[in-house]
Parts: sequence; C-alpha cells; structure tokens
Amino acid sequence: MFIEQSVARRRVVRSAFVLGVVLPSALLVAAAWWRHSTGYRVALAEEAGRHLGVPVEIGGVAHPRPGVLRLAGVAVGGPPGAGGLTLEEVEVELAGNEVRLRVPGIACSPASARLLAEFAGEWLTRPARFPRAWVIDVAEVTWALDDGRRLAGGGWHVECAAAGAARGLWLRREPRSAEEVRVRVEADAVVAEGRIEAPVPAPILAALLGTGGAWAGTLGPQAMVRGQATASRADAATGWSGSLAGVIERVDLAVLSAAGPRGLGGEATVEVERLQFERGRLETADFSLVARAGTISQELLDGLVANLGCRPGPAYRSIGGETLRRFDDIACRFLVAGPALTIRPAQGDGLIRAQGLPVLEPPVGPQPVSRVAWLVSPAGNPAVPASAVSAWLISVLPERAARAGGF
Repeated sequence: MFIEQSVARRRVVRSAFVLGVVLPSALLVAAAWWRHSTGYRVALAEEAGRHLGVPVEIGGVAHPRPGVLRLAGVAVGGPPGAGGLTLEEVEVELAGNEVRLRVPGIACSPASARLLAEFAGEWLTRPARFPRAWVIDVAEVTWALDDGRRLAGGGWHVECAAAGAARGLWLRREPRSAEEVRVRVEADAVVAEGRIEAPVPAPILAALLGTGGAWAGTLGPQAMVRGQATASRADAATGWSGSLAGVIERVDLAVLSAAGPRGLGGEATVEVERLQFERGRLETADFSLVARAGTISQELLDGLVANLGCRPGPAYRSIGGETLRRFDDIACRFLVAGPALTIRPAQGDGLIRAQGLPVLEPPVGPQPVSRVAWLVSPAGNPAVPASAVSAWLISVLPERAARAGGF
C-alpha cells in the first residue's frame, strides 16, 4: 500500500514538473524560435502589407523591450526606384489605440513622397481602415532628388489623431519650431494650413500635393519653395479657397516657359507677396519675377507686346537680328485684381534690359488678365482650345476675366 502511494506521488510530481516547468520552457523556446524565424518575419510583413494596402518586406526583427518591435531593412510599396520607400530601421510600439513609430532616418524621393501622401490621405478619409491614432518621429529626413542630389530636410514629428467625427494630421519640424502643417478633415470638408521656413525642393512639394501641386512641376528640378498658406474646401466638388505667400528660388525659366512660347533661359526668383483664390480660381495676386543673365526669344518679346500691351524699348531689336536674345536682367512685378492685370518694373527702369538698355517697357495701364491665355497659345491658334496650358489657365483665372475674354 505504501509502495502504491509512493508511486502515485512520484507520478504527480513528474506531471507537475512537466506541466509547470518543461512545457512552459518548451513553449518559450518555441516562441523564441518562431520570433526569430523566417516565417514570423514573413507573417509580420504580410500583416503590415494588408494593413497598408501595399507590399511590405522586412529584413530582420528584434524585440528590444516588451511591446516594441525593431524592424530592419523595411521596404514599403516596392523598391525606391519603383516608387517605394525603404527604411533601414524602424521601431514599432502599440500603446492602447495608438501606433508609435520611431525612425532614425529616411531618404524621401518624389516617388516615396507621393506614397506617403497617399497613406496620409487614406488615414484622413478612411477611419474604418485605419482606426488607430499614429505618432511618428523621424530623426532626420533627406530629400533624395531624381538628379542624384541629397538635401537635408531636418527632423519631423507627425501626429494623426481623431476628435469626434473629425480627423487631423499635424506635422512639425524638429527641434520644435514655427514650421508646421495642419490638415483637418470632417466628412468631405477639408481645412489646411502650413508654414515652411527652410526651403523644400519643388519636386518633393509637387509629389506631396498630388494633382493640386501640378504647378510645382513647372518650376524645374532645382527650384526650392518656402512660405505659408491656408486653404479650405467644403466638399470634393468645390474648388479650394485660401491664400498664400512665399518665395520660390532657382526657378528654371526654360522649364517654366516650355508649355507656352519657348525661348526663355536662365534662373529666376519668384516672390509672392499675396495670392488669394476662391473656389479654385485666382482672385487677387501681387508677385514679382527677377532673373539675372539669361536668354529670351524675339518671338516671346513680340508676344508680350502683342498680347499684354508691353511697349518696345530702345533695345527691343538687336542690330544683328538675332532670334534668341541675351538679357542682363528681368525684373517684373505682376498685380492681378479680378479681370485686370497690371505689370510694373520690380526694380530700376524697364521690365527686361540688355546691355544696360530697356528691351521692354511696362504697359501704359492695366490689361485683361485673360490675355495671358493668348500669350501661351501657339502662334496662329485661338486661345481655346489651343493647348493644355491655356485650358488650365482659363480654368483658374478670375471668373470675371474668363467671361470678359469670351471663354
């Protein structure tokens, strides 16, 4: 009897040892093995891909502390050359209903900027798909331009938060500064405001703004933009209303004029003192364009005289009859008030000067701003529908100007 009780006790002890020590240890070993296995890494990548809606690849996974994943070699949306985004390292932490990402550095190309803008738009407009709030800290952004240049973009703090039926996006340059961008969406209404003091490459800005930033693509690959803007839209069918001011440096005049009368060459600075728009149409503007030492075609000079009322100066024609002229400088100030356009010298005398003499003098008085559409139309063709750029101009010029121009 005593022997049977001893055997029974030994069985109980063995069972307790297996259940309390061996089995948990085996489960921990299996879990540790799974967390370091290829299958675990692939499963994480597939889950992230389903969440983001694009392919995701992960090169390595570590667990530096409870509740935190450290991912290495993360490719989102494919390789950078195919419009994807690559992160050498990113820490992911889930804290309640919040996702926190910490990224040491990111190389942001125009293509990857477009991808990030799509993610932001999805988060703002599809709460069912992205129910969690996001907090993202990027220690250093590098603007990786298509021509091979790498420009420092600083650090950025990003918050995506919801308040009732509204969702908001807040970006702030780090260390804490006045440079920030805020976007608020409720139903179809959108309100946005931003201030950028350190210039951002125009190709990056164009990618971030999507079709709304098509104008930035006409400034050239070297152009840099800084300034401030506010804009709002009641719904998807209503155009944007708001105002902006700022400076655009290193504008490529050849790219800027490529859609219209060709023949400009050189670099310019555009300074916007004030620009107001209402429901997608320009209302008022005050901006200047200044360029040093470039070229301009005689065809474009003739078009400025014929369409915008500019007056020939002493150096309007070259002695040798060249069709492509060299200029010392261009300094024009443009003021738009409803249907009227006023052109003045931005500095000195004359709008364009060559060998110290005015090539063009300003018009005597205001001109119909609708005539700009005639200027950018190919010679011999009516302004409508002469080209895509003239059609676009007619769609954004003041409505009174379009009616006055017969469009």
